[in-house]
Order: sequence, then C-alpha cells, then structure tokens
Amino acid sequence: MNNKKMITTAKNLDILANVGGKIFGAAGIVCFVIGILTLFLGGKMFTDLSTTLDLDFIKLHLTDTFYVDETYIKYYVVLSTLLGGCICFATYYTSTLLRKIFAPMKVGRPFEVGASGYLKKIGWIVLVVGFISQFVGMSSRTLLVQAYSIEKIFVSEAISGVEFIFTMNFNFVFIALAVFLLSYVFSYGQVLQQDSDETL
Repeated sequence: MNNKKMITTAKNLDILANVGGKIFGAAGIVCFVIGILTLFLGGKMFTDLSTTLDLDFIKLHLTDTFYVDETYIKYYVVLSTLLGGCICFATYYTSTLLRKIFAPMKVGRPFEVGASGYLKKIGWIVLVVGFISQFVGMSSRTLLVQAYSIEKIFVSEAISGVEFIFTMNFNFVFIALAVFLLSYVFSYGQVLQQDSDETL
C-alpha cells in the first residue's frame, strides 16, 4: 500500500503531535509548579483577592469589604492547576501514542501491528481523565461556593432560597467509545494487511 496523500497527511500530523505534545508537556510542568507553590504559599499569593465573581453570563462586582475565604480559594487554585497539569500530561502521553500510530502510516502501512492497542490506550485515557476532570470540576465549584459565601450574596426579599445544581458532562464517554470502535477497525485492518502480505 503506497498512498502518497496518506503518507503526506501522516507526516504532517506527526509533526503536529510532536510539537503539540512538547507544548502540553511544558504546560503540565508549569501547572504542577503553580499548584505546589499555591499549596505552600497560598496566604502570600492571595493577599489581594478579586471581588469580581463571574457566574457564567452574570458578573457580580462585590464591595471591597466583602469577605472572601482565602483557604477555600487556595484549594480551588490547587485543584484547578493540578487538574490542568494532569490533562496536559495526559495529552502529552496521548501525543506519543499518536506518533507511534503515525510512524507506519508515514511509510504507507496504516494497519501495522500495535496500532489498535495504542488506540485502546487513548480510549482509556479519555475515560479516566474525563471522569477525574468532572469530579474535580464539581469539587472546585463547591470550594468557590464556600469561598464567596454565595448564600450571603443573594440575600434579598425577592429570593426565598438559593439552590446549587452541579451537573456532569459525559460527552467524553462517547469520544472514548468512538476511539475504542476505531481501535477495532484498525485491528480488523491489521488482519487484512497481514493476509495481503502473506499472499504477496
């Protein structure tokens, strides 16, 4: 099999995965450093906390005298940056797996042994990181609620109560399933390619 268009595309994607992987790897290190510094120097890093609270399409400008709990903010930043670091390192590892898939494609052999296994690993990465990010996201929002005492902000005669609804996005599950399905396609293509090589 010698498809020039496929070979050119694989080479370009390999370069993109290589550069992108290095960028995400560096970003992951930065995130972990910030997270660790925040954990140990939180009090010094949050001496002047913002009194602007952004709730999706609503931005609340709080008074300078409004009390913001630095402890909750510290743990919010730590969780967020460590999650960002994990996602960056997972992306870096995914880029190395993609490069292993692109390697035989660059010489015109897309269904080489091992490609389906690499895709399954990518599928599991998507699942694990997806679940972790959703859990940490909910935890982070809970910390923000505590840090800014949201109930006190909405004290009004027009409001009888405040309810917090935290939802989880499971789109990553469908992405993982698509990757697993693609791995089986590659596995079947590997068998066909082996049969073709034996015939030749």
